[in-house]
Amino acid sequence: MNNLIVRQRARLASKFREILGDMAVIVTDDSQQARPQSGKVAVLIEWPDIDYPIWGNDPEITWRVDLIAGTMATQARNLEPISDALDLIAESDLCVIQARPVTFTITNVGDLAAYQLTINPSDL
Repeated sequence: MNNLIVRQRARLASKFREILGDMAVIVTDDSQQARPQSGKVAVLIEWPDIDYPIWGNDPEITWRVDLIAGTMATQARNLEPISDALDLIAESDLCVIQARPVTFTITNVGDLAAYQLTINPSDL
């Protein structure tokens, strides 16, 4: 199972780098590194949900990815890079099940505007 998760995480990171290009300042699974820059987004790949519909078989793995922009004080301005990133993702072959607005907090930085995407597990 561990190899499956590691392989899927690597494919997911690669897809986001390919889809977003220079629009993503970083694609990471380390929340302390997920620091956006002006006009760009940081992409944080969260730890996946792992479900076993039938024990002993391969699990169903659901990934959540956060598109993070600037501070809550500049939220209106930061909607544009997030919506541009969402448009690029929508044009790709990556199937997003849902996108929800969330607040992302970084220690010593504060609350940041973000959207959390749930990715179709069969896409990886």
